[in-house]
Amino acid sequence: MASQPSDPRLGPAMLAVNVVAGAGWLALTYRFLWREGPLLLFVIFFAVGAVWLLSAIYYSIERLKYGVAELDVTGPVRTGGKLAGVLRVPAGFGGAAELTATLRCLRITFLEGIGGSRNVAQIPYENETWSFRKRFAVSGQGRDSECRVEFNIPANAEPTKQHWFYLGYPYDVVEWQKPGFRWELDVSTDAPGIGFRRTFHIEVVPAGKPT
Repeated sequence: MASQPSDPRLGPAMLAVNVVAGAGWLALTYRFLWREGPLLLFVIFFAVGAVWLLSAIYYSIERLKYGVAELDVTGPVRTGGKLAGVLRVPAGFGGAAELTATLRCLRITFLEGIGGSRNVAQIPYENETWSFRKRFAVSGQGRDSECRVEFNIPANAEPTKQHWFYLGYPYDVVEWQKPGFRWELDVSTDAPGIGFRRTFHIEVVPAGKPT
C-alpha cells in the first residue's frame, strides 16, 4: 500500500505564510486605501484580505485539531480500475460516523487573454472534467478510527499528466501548451465545530502501463 499525505498546500509552513500574507494585505489596504483611495476599492481589497486571513486561520486550527492525515492506497490506480484506500487520522474524525469523499479529475490548461488575444500573458486554468461523490462509514474510536474509501475509475478517463507552465512565446505550440490532468480526492466530515477536511492528490496511470 502506498501512503499518500494530504495536500502540501495546507501544510504548517504554507498556512503560516498565508496567515502573515493575509494580515499584511489588510495592513497595506488600510495604510494606502483607507484615507486616500476610493471607498469601494477599499471595501473590495479589505474583503479579499479578510477572507484570506480567516481561511488561513480556519485551516490552521483544523490542522492542529486533527493532525497529519494519511491515505493508504492499494496498488496503482488505473483508468478502468478502482481507487481503494484506508484513511487514518491521528486524532480521529471528531466523533463523526460518516465521511463524505469526492473524487474529481481536473483539466489544467491556459486561460487565453481577454478577447482571445494571445499577446496577453496566459495563466493556468483548471476545470472539472469528471467527479463522483460518495459517503463512507467511519469505523473504530479515537486514534483507532479509520475510513475505507473506494471509487471506480472510468475506462475513458484521462490519466494523471503534469502540466508545464511556461511564459514563453505565445505562438509556439510546444509541450507546455498541451493540457494536463490532476486527480484529487476531497474528504470531509460534519463533526461539531471545525470538521475534518483534507485533499489528497491521486496518481492515476493508464490501464496498460506496467508497474
